[in-house]
Amino acid sequence: MAQSEEILWEILTIMKVHNSGWKTKSGGIEAENEVKNAYGVHNLKAVLLLKYLPADIEDTIYFMKH
Repeated sequence: MAQSEEILWEILTIMKVHNSGWKTKSGGIEAENEVKNAYGVHNLKAVLLLKYLPADIEDTIYFMKH
């Protein structure tokens, strides 16, 4: 489980880095918008494969989904 926990934290870090946001002001009203993560599982797996075994990555992603 320690390996999965490490992978989980890395996934969360990657997802946080790929979120973006901006503030807009219109007619005295300020709004804050956020673009949700659109990184994709395929790109995520490609990055993680450089450090972890495919089976460990799949197990962690399965855990996150369920």
